[in-house]
Amino acid sequence: MSEVAAQLRLFPAPQPLVDRLSADFFRTIPQSPGVYRLMDASGCLLYVGKAGNLRARLSSYRRTKNQSRKTIRLIHQAHTIQWEVCSSEAAARLRENELLRNHRPKFNRAGTWPHGRYVRFVSDSNHLKLSLLDEPTNDCFGAFRSQVQVVLQAIGQCLWLKLENSTNPASLPYSLTRMGRCNDLEICRSGVECWHPRLIAYFSGHADELTEALNPRPENLPNPFEQAYHAAQKSLISEFFVRGPSRIRHLRRQFPSAAPWVKPEELDDLPILSELAAASQQGGMRS
Repeated sequence: MSEVAAQLRLFPAPQPLVDRLSADFFRTIPQSPGVYRLMDASGCLLYVGKAGNLRARLSSYRRTKNQSRKTIRLIHQAHTIQWEVCSSEAAARLRENELLRNHRPKFNRAGTWPHGRYVRFVSDSNHLKLSLLDEPTNDCFGAFRSQVQVVLQAIGQCLWLKLENSTNPASLPYSLTRMGRCNDLEICRSGVECWHPRLIAYFSGHADELTEALNPRPENLPNPFEQAYHAAQKSLISEFFVRGPSRIRHLRRQFPSAAPWVKPEELDDLPILSELAAASQQGGMRS
C-alpha cells in the first residue's frame, strides 16, 4: 500500500449527501416499499430506483466507502432525494419501469429502452422466408429478446438439414450460416411448406412439436461432432420456446389483447401485473 493511500485511511470517507441533507433527513424516510429519485443541484433527474424498504435503501447512499465508482459519482452529484411510497414491492417495480421509460435518467441503463424483435414467416410452395422485424405486423410473433436471432438461425439450419435428409452441419449452405446482422433466412426446398403449422404452433406458444421434429435421435448420428451440434441446437430451440413464445402466450391469456404479439415494455410490466393480480386474489381468499 502506498504512503498516500495509508494516510487517506486515517480520514473518514466523505458523506456528501449527509452533509447536504443532514442525518435527520434519512431518519424521516419511511420503512415502506416504494420508488425514489436522485436529482442534481439543477433538479435534473440522475437516477431512479426501487426498494422494499426505502429507508434502508436510501441510507446506503449516506456513505461512499465500499461503493462502486458509478455509485460514488452518483452520490457526489446528487443534491436532492424524493420518494414515492407504493403498496408493495411489485407495485414499486411497476412504477420504476414507468419512470425509467419516461425519463431515462443518465445513471440508469436497464429498463430505459425496452427492446425486442418480432418474427414473421411466409411460406408457399417450395419456399419459406423467416424474418426478424423491429416493428410488429399483423402476422408476426413476439416481441422476443435474447437469442432470438440465434434461435431463428438454428431453426433454419435444422430445417434445411431435415429437408435434405442430412445430419451433417458441414453441408449447410453459406446463406444459412452467415445470419449475423442479416434479418432474413430463406429456404427453397420441396416440402418446406409442410412445416408451416409447426412453426405457427412454436412461435405462438401453443406447442413445441418443432424441436423433436427437427432434431435426429442421438443414436442415429454417426460421430461426436454431429451429436454435439444437434444437442446444442435442440437445447437452444426448446429453452427459447419456454422463455419466449410459451411465456408470451401465458401473459396474453391473462391479459387479452386484439394483437397476438406483445410490446417490449409489456415484457417488463405484464409479469408484475400478473404477480399483483395473484397477490390480490390470495388476499381476497384470506378475507
